[in-house]
Amino acid sequence: DSLFTSIALDLSQDYIEKAKTMNLEEKLDLITTLLSKEGFSVEWEKQGANYLLVENSCPYYHVGQEHPEVCNVDKTMIASILSIPVEKISCVLGGGDHCSYLIKPETETSR
Repeated sequence: DSLFTSIALDLSQDYIEKAKTMNLEEKLDLITTLLSKEGFSVEWEKQGANYLLVENSCPYYHVGQEHPEVCNVDKTMIASILSIPVEKISCVLGGGDHCSYLIKPETETSR
């Protein structure tokens, strides 16, 4: 796990710096760009007071079948750029149609 966390932080380091001056929706756009460059098909939407980030495809799927800890890469990148925890609510490896994350902005203001 620590190896994949380290990889994720290395991949997102430049984006973390850029995100410091952005609002949440700008950060979500930035994450979409980063994950797209990594081979994901990703989109986000506002759902009431929260946001849902959906990965419609995953470049790590085949690796994840043998090493499910690879899923920590994208979760770590998302959380580190947003500077708030994210909750994975569905996963392709767990039988879901896609991977998705719930983002609760109130967590951002309580930090």
